Amino acid sequence: MSSPQLYYTSCERGLSGCTGYQFNAATPGVDTRVLREVERFTVYEPPRALPPDEVHRHPINLCYSPDLGGAPVLSRVVSSGDDPSGRPGNYFAHSLVLDEGSETLPAELWGASFWTDRPVTDPRLPGITLPPGPLDRRRTSAWLRDRAEETIRGLLVSVDAAIEGGAPVLLLADDEATAHWVAALSHLLPPPLARRMSFATYSGNPEETLVHVMGVPPGTDTRGLRGRFVVFDPDRPVPIAPPPVHTASSAHRSFTGAESAPLHEALDTFEEGPIPEACPETLALVSLLVHAGVEGTPALWAASLPYSSGREGPLSEWRPLSAAAFLADGSFPAADPDLRAVRAWLPDAVAWLAPGQSRHLLHRLLDADPDTPHDDDLARLREVAHRAGDPEATERLEGLILRRALDGIAAGASAPAMVPMRSAWAKEEAGARIGALLEGGLGIVPTPDRAVELLRWAGSGGVPLPRSALERYGAGPVAHRISASPPEAEPDRYLTELLAAHSPIRRGVAHGLAVLPRRNLARLAAGPTGALMAKDREPATALLRELRMLELREDDPPGLLRAVMDSRREARPWAPPRLADHDLDRELLLRVWGPTPGPETVTAALSLVDGRTRIAPDVGDWCARILARVPPRGLEEEWHHALTLVGRLMLRLPEPCRGLVEEWAPVGAKVAALRRAHGEEGARLLVSLAALLRGCRPVVETVALRRVCDRVLDWDHRLCARVMADCPSKVFDSYCEEVEERLGPIERAHGRSVPPLEADLAVRVFLTALRLGAEPGTSGEPGVKGARVGRPRGGEGGERSAERGRTLLDEVMGPSTLTWSRREAASVRKAFDRLPEGQVFESWARGFRDRHCQGGLFGRFRKGARRA
Repeated sequence: MSSPQLYYTSCERGLSGCTGYQFNAATPGVDTRVLREVERFTVYEPPRALPPDEVHRHPINLCYSPDLGGAPVLSRVVSSGDDPSGRPGNYFAHSLVLDEGSETLPAELWGASFWTDRPVTDPRLPGITLPPGPLDRRRTSAWLRDRAEETIRGLLVSVDAAIEGGAPVLLLADDEATAHWVAALSHLLPPPLARRMSFATYSGNPEETLVHVMGVPPGTDTRGLRGRFVVFDPDRPVPIAPPPVHTASSAHRSFTGAESAPLHEALDTFEEGPIPEACPETLALVSLLVHAGVEGTPALWAASLPYSSGREGPLSEWRPLSAAAFLADGSFPAADPDLRAVRAWLPDAVAWLAPGQSRHLLHRLLDADPDTPHDDDLARLREVAHRAGDPEATERLEGLILRRALDGIAAGASAPAMVPMRSAWAKEEAGARIGALLEGGLGIVPTPDRAVELLRWAGSGGVPLPRSALERYGAGPVAHRISASPPEAEPDRYLTELLAAHSPIRRGVAHGLAVLPRRNLARLAAGPTGALMAKDREPATALLRELRMLELREDDPPGLLRAVMDSRREARPWAPPRLADHDLDRELLLRVWGPTPGPETVTAALSLVDGRTRIAPDVGDWCARILARVPPRGLEEEWHHALTLVGRLMLRLPEPCRGLVEEWAPVGAKVAALRRAHGEEGARLLVSLAALLRGCRPVVETVALRRVCDRVLDWDHRLCARVMADCPSKVFDSYCEEVEERLGPIERAHGRSVPPLEADLAVRVFLTALRLGAEPGTSGEPGVKGARVGRPRGGEGGERSAERGRTLLDEVMGPSTLTWSRREAASVRKAFDRLPEGQVFESWARGFRDRHCQGGLFGRFRKGARRA
């Protein structure tokens, strides 16, 4: 591809259309931004030491910039004497806009035949195809033959720093020598870096010449430039011995930072000024380039460029590429510096290298030196193997990481951090080695703190831990340490982590602690150690969790019982140590409800039973003992439900309790029918129930009568009086007890809230007593004539009926009235307002008050609510 040309000088005819400095001619199509930058870049100032008219002695400035208006431009600027108006100092700049893909380096074009220094009349210039430059590698190599290597090294270090923004390099040399030095640098540097190097073979004003390398005539006073430029006088080299060579190849040399230190120390004392600081990688590559020479570097860079990302900058970033090329070649053993360089570079380079390149370099690294790399290097190389899709290298590296880590742990070192492993083989090896270490395979069983560190390391690498070894470790050292501590003591943080993070260790601990006496184990379960397993679902810890729940005894006995039963049922298939044989047994019921449970506990317990529940035989005995006792008043319904559940579940009951179930079956049916009945049917059923209860157990009789009499209180007083007149004494007594329960203070005595007084019930009971034959008089004494209202003489059943009526008034209803509040007494009187017996009730109540209550009935009423 041809390169556009530009002629710039002071002339009469040019692109501006007037006389003066202007572009005399140009290849059409060049961007105006490029023209403006070239005009500024090619300004020429003749040397002050030479006469202006001796233009043939003025130096030639071959200058290059990789970016002038966005394009690389090479210019040859020469002094041309006077301008057309006769003024001295004219110059002619012949510039080329270079093709970025050209193989010719800019410095090689010094002395090329196509350069011109004469204006033309035609303003349109053709493009030019660049020929090979005169300063080729052969000519440059011959020119350098007598030059000191120390100067070349110093120039390479300084120019590398200048390209990256450091101080520009100033050569005290004529234009031709400067061109040769620049050509030498271009031939030694990596081609992309050489094309970034701007230069000028002559500068009349260095501070205004914005390039990386420039030449000034020998003898120029540079004292004012030191500190802002790195000044080289090639004719005054620094004597320095070259560092040793590690390989037999002249194209591939390796040097460590330590080996390059003498070089850097010598360059720091360079006579014309200090050399910029350089890292060991830069110094090593500089030495390699000097030894390779300008004719050897093409092979070096040809081998290195396949490993390039295209983003390399200074020489230090090119160093790993040369080391990788040498390592991949394999013709000679790689030196340690090369291996270190590649190991540090490869983890990033895998992003742009072909997978085959990464795999090849990785295997070469492992074959050359598997033992020297640091643990961090191995971890990074392992990631390289994964990204390159190399399972074999992954396995090798993970094996090395495993061996290093376990050897360190065995020696007492801390477990190193590690990324999760991908190799199944390496994971299996790690698990087996960890298991051996936990079991004392290396001569000592690790303490909990060492075990924690070991297991953390394993977890970070995704190592499948050997469950059997963890269980044995939990059953041995961990369980022994826990049992040796007081039950209330907090486990140390290492034991806490072992128990919290590893279920096999918890399982082993449960087995190890199971040999303790039950009381000791319960205290341990209730303490901080048990708290670590409270939410565990591990079957082996079921006993510890059960004992903890029973020791802490929450306020929800049914919930506690359900939790224990569920825990037992879930754990039973795994046969944990000392687990109860049944889901529900007498011992558990006693622990939950204590020694004196009521019938409601039977209902609560048996309602949790389903077809999967394993019930111990002694549960029936527990139920029988509760149900054989007369329940407290108000719990008759619970007793009935409990007995029904016992019969439905067909529990193994002792003989007395089986008879109780059988006895209650017809009685319960009769009671249920009576509670549903109304009127005369209820009265008939009560008579048959009384007959059925003859010979029944006291508990059956009591529960049945309580449930029946509670219903009888709602009957009409006439029907109730007729039934109570002839019923058995036990029925009447139960009726009276129910009246006391409903009208008196007994409900508060049972701990229940006191409901509003049932005024209508008080009326019915009083009328029932009158109907039975009671004779309350105005004086409050039974039997006073004139107090009878609408009832037959002698009541419903003669003297026996009258006696029951008096009992109902004087022994049951009368004491109850003494507990009524003023509001309750008023509600009863109001209920009597619409009945003719109201005056009779008032007279009776006053008489009873006078005999039993100091201060009068209403004085008592003023004191407040009913009392127990």
